[in-house]
Amino acid sequence: MRPPIAPALNRIRIPEALVPALIDGTKTLFSFPVFPQPPTEAKDAGVIHSSNESHGEWSWLDSPNLEEASCIGYPFRCPYGVAGDHLVFTQASDLLLEIVSVRITRLHDISEIEAQQHGVARTRRHWKSYDSASSFYRSARRSMQSLWDTHGIHQLSHAGKWVSNPWIWLIETQKPAKGPAA
Repeated sequence: MRPPIAPALNRIRIPEALVPALIDGTKTLFSFPVFPQPPTEAKDAGVIHSSNESHGEWSWLDSPNLEEASCIGYPFRCPYGVAGDHLVFTQASDLLLEIVSVRITRLHDISEIEAQQHGVARTRRHWKSYDSASSFYRSARRSMQSLWDTHGIHQLSHAGKWVSNPWIWLIETQKPAKGPAA
């Protein structure tokens, strides 16, 4: 009988502006650009498919009709893990977050609620601006846009600013649990 596979510990770095939200448990969604971005045929079809969800394998498809679609290129995996794995943060190494789900979506498809789950800061009536264009925003999505463009992970991967609407890994986690990080 094979021993069970231990969940992976994946170290990541997030913008310093989000560390307080990470620690207080209001940040439970993480977005990272898919790299490389899909081939043109897949962008036009706008379709991805989890070909083997338990192993985290994904494929780009050339058609929105799954019965007629063909895979483009080779299957690929999320570099940040699969459901059951854990994220640990370079800024708060005593926090372990278990990954609940992983999906691929376009950046602009993030909802208002999902933007809130990304940990953008809220004042009494508004959402924090992370850029110099405004002192506040009326929506969490607009606040997240300012965060993405000012402090975003995109700067490390050259995926592009908000306006380019890149494909992203959308990783949902449980609320933080204190525990030893390896």
